[in-house]
Order: sequence, then structure tokens, then C-alpha cells
Amino acid sequence: MSYGWKSWIEGNSGAQCGAANEYGAQAFKTNQGSLQDKKGVSFKAQLDGGKTPDFSITLSSSDKGSCRSISLTSLKASKWEGTSATFEIPLGAFAWSQNWDSNASFGGCSSSISAWDVNQVEFKSNQSSEQKLCISDVRFY
Repeated sequence: MSYGWKSWIEGNSGAQCGAANEYGAQAFKTNQGSLQDKKGVSFKAQLDGGKTPDFSITLSSSDKGSCRSISLTSLKASKWEGTSATFEIPLGAFAWSQNWDSNASFGGCSSSISAWDVNQVEFKSNQSSEQKLCISDVRFY
């Protein structure tokens, strides 16, 4: 699912790439219940010229709303390969409450959005001008 996002698949990597404009976004969906007993999300991002674009990452439920957003620019990559970076985020970081244990399984975003409800991760541009980003290997662990 995307809006304000001109997308393409990047060569042999299979990365979902896009040029987001006017706060465009790309969402990756999964089944409800997929985040039960999970602790984190990881993904690979091919950065535009090695520069981290101004995107926010959030988890959401199709019918119950969104979790707290995290700025991509605030994250440190766990691994670099050329202009591609791998990021790992504890799922508890998306909870509205800041009282979470990074070693615990995800309990949800709030009292109204449980881990069972969450079924997508969204990458949204925080800029009105065009930004490019390629995302691949989105994985919940």
C-alpha cells in the first residue's frame, strides 16, 4: 500500500524503492497476530547517496490506528554495506508508553492496540519535497 510514492523494484536486490513526495508513504502489510511473541523489526534501507532521508517508521493496525512514530534519522545502523544500512528497532519503542523492556515480547502500542492488532509497518516521508528510499528484508523477530 502506498500513497504519494512512485515505486519500482531495484534490480537483483528485490528492494521496494520509491520517490516519496508530499509526505508520501510505503506500507508493508502482514497478518494480524504476526507480532505476537516478537521483540523487534529489522530492515535494510538503501540510502539516497549515503544520506539518511527524513522518514518516520510506525507500526499500525488497519482498523485501530497507529503506534508511536520513530524517525529514521534518529536511528543508528547495526550494519553498513556500501550505501545500504541495516536497522533494528525493538518493537517496544513504538509503544506510546515509554515503560518497556527491550528483552520482552511486544505487548502492543497502547491499551487499545495490542500486538495481535498490529499488521503493518509504514515508512512515511516527513518532507514535502521528493526523497528516495529503498527498503528490503523487512523482518519481525
